[in-house]
Amino acid sequence: MQDSPVGLLLLLSTLAFPLAGRAADDAPSQARKLLLTGKYAEAADLYEPLAARSPAAAVGLARCLAAQGKTEEAVKRLSAAAAGQADVQAELARLAFERGDYKESKTRADEALRLDRRQFLAQWITAELDRTAGRLDEADRTYRRLVAAYNASDVKQAESLRWIGLAAAQTARWNRQSDQFDLLVNELYPDALRREPDFWPAHYDAGMIFLEKYNRPDALREFRAALEINPNAAEVHAAMAALAFDGRDIDAAERSLARALEINPRLLAAWQMKSDLPWANFQAAETLKVLDEKALPLNPLDEGTLGCVAACYVLLDGIGAARPGAEKEAVAASPRLATLVERVTGRNPHAGEFYFTLGRRLDARNKQTEAETFFREAMRVMPQHIGPPSHLGLLYMRMGREEEARKVLAEAFKSDPFNVRVKNMLEVLDLLDAMAVYPSRRFVLKYDAVRDKEIARQAAEHIEKVYPELCALFGYEPPQPPVIEIFNRSGEHSGREWFAARMIGLPYLGTVAASTGRVVAMVSPGERRPPRTAEWTRTLTHELVHVITLQQTHFNIPHWLTEGLAVWCEGGPRPKAWDELLRRRVPKGPLYNLDTLNVGFTRPQSSDDWQLAYCQALLYVEYMLNRTEAAREDCLRRLLACYADGLATPAAIQRVFGVSQAEFEAGYLSFLKKQLAQIEAVKEKHDP
Repeated sequence: MQDSPVGLLLLLSTLAFPLAGRAADDAPSQARKLLLTGKYAEAADLYEPLAARSPAAAVGLARCLAAQGKTEEAVKRLSAAAAGQADVQAELARLAFERGDYKESKTRADEALRLDRRQFLAQWITAELDRTAGRLDEADRTYRRLVAAYNASDVKQAESLRWIGLAAAQTARWNRQSDQFDLLVNELYPDALRREPDFWPAHYDAGMIFLEKYNRPDALREFRAALEINPNAAEVHAAMAALAFDGRDIDAAERSLARALEINPRLLAAWQMKSDLPWANFQAAETLKVLDEKALPLNPLDEGTLGCVAACYVLLDGIGAARPGAEKEAVAASPRLATLVERVTGRNPHAGEFYFTLGRRLDARNKQTEAETFFREAMRVMPQHIGPPSHLGLLYMRMGREEEARKVLAEAFKSDPFNVRVKNMLEVLDLLDAMAVYPSRRFVLKYDAVRDKEIARQAAEHIEKVYPELCALFGYEPPQPPVIEIFNRSGEHSGREWFAARMIGLPYLGTVAASTGRVVAMVSPGERRPPRTAEWTRTLTHELVHVITLQQTHFNIPHWLTEGLAVWCEGGPRPKAWDELLRRRVPKGPLYNLDTLNVGFTRPQSSDDWQLAYCQALLYVEYMLNRTEAAREDCLRRLLACYADGLATPAAIQRVFGVSQAEFEAGYLSFLKKQLAQIEAVKEKHDP
C-alpha cells in the first residue's frame, strides 16, 4: 500500500522562464539568471533595452511581465517584435492559447512553423489546439512527432525538452504507455536540469506527474526543489496549495494560494483551486461567483473551469435522479447546464476533460449517481483520457458496487500502474475477498474471521436491533442492505491503514469510522485496547444514520444535519467537554450558524472548532424537535423530505417550521442561552 494524496491533472500554465533557443546566446546571462530565479523586475530592466533588436530578449521581457499577471503588456511588447521571428510568434501563440483565443493562437503557431518547422513550442500549441477542438488523431500525431524528434536527435535546450516532455506525457496517457512516465521523471527532466540547473519548470513538470499519480512525497520533493530555485514561481505555489488541500490542510492551501495570486493575480490554476474552497464548504453559489468573476475571464473556453461551472449548475438547479449513461436526460432539468454542454461539445465533440472535471466535482460533493453519469460520458466521448476509469472505479467502491469496481480498476491499473490510489484499492479488494461474511439478509457484514469473530457477532446483534429502529424513525429503508466492513491488521498494514485505503485509496484518514452513504467502514475495535463495546456500537449507530439519511435525501442533506442527527441517535449524555465549550463560546462567541456550520466540519481552525461543530449540530436538532408540537418522527421526516425535493435550508425551514431562517436562528440563540443557564446551574450545584 502506497502513501500519497489526491492529485490534479497536468495543466498547461503560464511559465516564467526565458526562451533557450538559437537566440539564447544573444540574451544576457545575467537577465536569464534573474528571470529563472524569480527576480522579474530586475530581469525586465536588463531585457528592456535589448528587446527591440533581440527576439530572445523580447520573449524574456514578455515572460517577466506574464509571470506577474501583466499579460496584455506582454502581448503588446511581443507583437512589436513578431515579424519574421518564429520564437516570438510561438510565444504569442502560447499566450493566446492560455487566454482561450484559439483563432489567434492558431494563426501565430502556423506562422511560427512556417518560419521554423521544428519550433517545438509551436508544435506543442498546435497539438493542444487540435486536442481542444476534438481533432484527437491530429493531436496524437503531433505529440508523437515531438517525441520522435527527441529520439532522433540530441535536443540541447532545456525548454525544448520541456515541450517534448509534455508531449510524451500526453502520448503515454492516450496510448497507455506507462513506462514513458518513468522515462520522463528519471531521464528527460533530469537531463533538462543537467543542461540548465536553474530550469525550475523541469521540477514543476515532474512534480505534476507525481501529483497526477497521487504520489505525494515525490510531488512535494519536486515542488520544493522548484521553489528553491524560484521562490516566485506562482504555478508551483498553486500546486503546493493543491497538495495541502487534498491533504485536508486548508490553512496551508489558503496560504499557498494567497502567495500564488500575490505573484500572479491572473493565474488560472490558482483561481480554479480557489473555487475548491467554497465548494468544499457546500457553497455552490459562492463557488460559481469565483468562477464567473475570476476564472472565466482569464480563459472562457477552458474545459476545466467550465466543468466546475457545470457542477455548480447541477447543485443549484438540480438534475433529478440521473441514471448512469443518461447524460442528455441529466442536463434537461437545468437549461443553463444544457446550454453550457451544447456550447462545449459544439466546440469539442470529444470534451473528455469537461465531463471528467464535472464528474470529479460532483463526486467530491457525494453526488454519486450524477458523478457516475459524467465519468461514463467522459469515457464515451474521449476513451483516451486516463482519468475517468480510475475515478469511476473508486466511485464504485464508495457505492458498494465492488465487483463492478474490480473490473474497472483492473483495467485502469493496466493503463496506469503508477496510480497509487488504484493500486491500493485493488489491494483492498483482495483483502475484502479474504474476509468472512456474517450471514444476514438485512445487511452485509465483512470482518476478519480470525481476529474479529466476537466483534462481528456483537456488531451483528447491534445492527439487527438498531437498524430497523432507525429506518422506522426516519420513515425510510434504503433499497439495498447496508455494507459494513471491519478492518483489522493484515500483512504489514494496520486496520487503520486498511480502513483509510478503503475509504479514499490512501493509508491515512483522521478518523476510525466513516460512511459513504452506502458503505460503512471502520477500524476493528480489537485494535484498540480495551475495545469498549458501548463506545464502538454508538459509532456504528452514528454511521448507519448517515446511510439512511444520505440515501433518503438523494445525498442532498446538509453535512451539519446528517451529523447532528447521527449524534442525536447515538443517545447518551452530552460530553462535558462540549458543555465547557458552550460556557466559553455562547457569551462571547464565535459560534456557528446555519450558513457557516459546515465549515466547522470541513475547515475547522482548531480541535475546539471541530468539537463545537458537532455540539451545535446536535443542538440544532434538539432545538428543532423542541419547537415543534408534532411528533418527533413527523418533524424529522418532513425536514428530510424537503431536502429530498431539492430545497435549500431556508426553504426547508420555512416549509417545516413556518418561519424564516433569520427567525429560526434567533430562536436557536435563545435556546443556546437556556442550555447555558442549565449548565451553569448544574455547575453551581456541584461546585458551590
